[in-house]
Amino acid sequence: MYKYYIDFASENKIPYLLVDAGWSNVFNHADLNKNIDIKEVIRYGKEKQVGVWLWTVAATLFQHPHCYLDSISKWGAVGVKIDFFDRDDAQIILQSLHRARERDGLRLRSADPTVWK
Repeated sequence: MYKYYIDFASENKIPYLLVDAGWSNVFNHADLNKNIDIKEVIRYGKEKQVGVWLWTVAATLFQHPHCYLDSISKWGAVGVKIDFFDRDDAQIILQSLHRARERDGLRLRSADPTVWK
């Protein structure tokens, strides 16, 4: 099914595909869904020039951020969509963005360039 989505994205010049929940155990990304070969999905996406993003739960990522992010990066995913922060205040959002910035050199865009320093 995901290869069909990648083919569609490639044919229509859509640069990314988000694989939502189901590619792994929500609380343990090392426990991959045996019915979805996520590494093959990512490889196929690269072949078709479609980057694959993976959905994750914030609590899972925060438990072992380096372990999970390193694995996901090695597989070749272009990013992660972090969901269910269980709070929506600016503190948690900025903290998450700053972690990404420090770890991966993420460049954040803003009308005011001093906002993200």
